[in-house]
Amino acid sequence: MRILGVLNRIPEDKKLHIIVGLTIYAMFNILVGVYAIAPTILVAVGKEIYDMYAPSHTSDIGDVLATIAVPVVLAGVEYAIS
Repeated sequence: MRILGVLNRIPEDKKLHIIVGLTIYAMFNILVGVYAIAPTILVAVGKEIYDMYAPSHTSDIGDVLATIAVPVVLAGVEYAIS
């Protein structure tokens, strides 16, 4: 149950960013394979730039890292085995 303890410590906002990052990566991976990491990073960074300038939003580098962390690992594994 250690994994559940770790997952419970991840804030809900970051969990949503992880899900969105995986979704973007999976959708683009169908089209362009391992290069799907590029649009995933662009969307993550673009969203934080938007948050930086939107009055009711806050920008957080942790959001970018949460969005791209798992896709970066997946892209690395996919590249290594191809």
